[in-house]
Amino acid sequence: MRISAVLAFLIIFTASACKSPQKNPETAAVEDISLGPVVHDSLTADQILKIKYIQQTFQDVYPVTLEETITNFKRDEHPDKEIAIWLNMATAYQKFIQKYTGSDSAKKQEAFKLILLRSMMPSPKAIEQAQLKVLSQEQVNDLLQYYHADAVPLTTKEQ
Repeated sequence: MRISAVLAFLIIFTASACKSPQKNPETAAVEDISLGPVVHDSLTADQILKIKYIQQTFQDVYPVTLEETITNFKRDEHPDKEIAIWLNMATAYQKFIQKYTGSDSAKKQEAFKLILLRSMMPSPKAIEQAQLKVLSQEQVNDLLQYYHADAVPLTTKEQ
């Protein structure tokens, strides 16, 4: 399978962090996922500015360089749509971090994993898939309340 979205790196990261003995017919095996090709030679200055904000926001929980992040957005057929999703995620994550200042690394990682999954599926399914261990119910509710976009399922293309 080939994923043509920036979520490729993150789905690999998330899948390895939350492996489950349950099989889901909608889920691809991590080893079967590969990054799609770069489909845009360049991005606009406005897109780059937004991508910098996204990369900086998630730097602590997803340490990928700015160059890698830009390249990943270049892989997406519709980078503006993907950037909008990530900006919604970043806004929710920032509100969470501001409310729960002093959150440790484990809470930040879970918050990131939950908001990433929520961007792809409804809240109940995201909570189930995230297999949360350190976030309180109040923190989960707050984080999900901060994310206002509809779920956009991850799309794949056959090689």
